[in-house]
Parts: sequence; structure tokens; C-alpha cells
Amino acid sequence: MELYETELFRTPVQGFFSVADNSQIFVEISLTKAERSLGFVIQTCFISPNSYPDRMSEYTIIENVCPKDESVRFFNAPKANFPVPNTHTEKKRFSFLFKSTFNSSLLFLHCEVTLCTKKEKDIPGLALVSCEKIP
Repeated sequence: MELYETELFRTPVQGFFSVADNSQIFVEISLTKAERSLGFVIQTCFISPNSYPDRMSEYTIIENVCPKDESVRFFNAPKANFPVPNTHTEKKRFSFLFKSTFNSSLLFLHCEVTLCTKKEKDIPGLALVSCEKIP
């Protein structure tokens, strides 16, 4: 997962990312895969003062694949080939307006992704939902 300052998604922010209240944050999540028919969806994203992703917070941006925050915007991402033979990278991009609800100077963005299949038929040995059936 990479954070960006603009919707151009050119240079990811390195290290800590200082964000002012009511600022737009641009997020790119990428997954490198060997099987072209696999895809992924962003299941949940939330902001928390806790670095542990298993401790949910009330500041939820995406929940059950759907935007929970009204400021969420999705962007198309270019397709890219990973420099390792027979692998492919898929990217998902979105932004949201940051509105701090915490009394903490250090916050964490946690996102969970779920694999899905782009094939109409099941992949042997994998129980995956079709990417087409996910909103």
C-alpha cells in the first residue's frame, strides 16, 4: 500500500506522512500475482491510533467492499507487468478526505483485501468468489 499527495499517483510518500485535517489522501494498493485470473477487492480500510490491524476503529473508510465515507473516490489504475517472469501486478486506487476524530498525532491506515477470481469457472483447489459478483 502506498500513499500519494495527488491524484496523479506519481511519487509515493516515503516515511511518515503529515496530513492536515480536511486534506485529500490518495491510496494505491497493489497485488503481485502469478495467476492472471486472480483479482482482488478492497474489503475494508480504516484509520486507527493503533498500529495493530486487528483492532478496528470507528473511522471506517471502506467496509464490506463499499465506501462508508462519502468522500471516497475510486480511480482507474494502469495495468503493469511485474519485472519477474510470469507475474502480473494489479492496482486499486482511491482517495478520501481526512477528518481526524482522534486525539493522537500518529495514526495508521489499515486495509484488508480479499482475493477473487476473474474466471467464469472455479479454479481447482481455490474457493474464491467471482470478482464480477462483488459490487
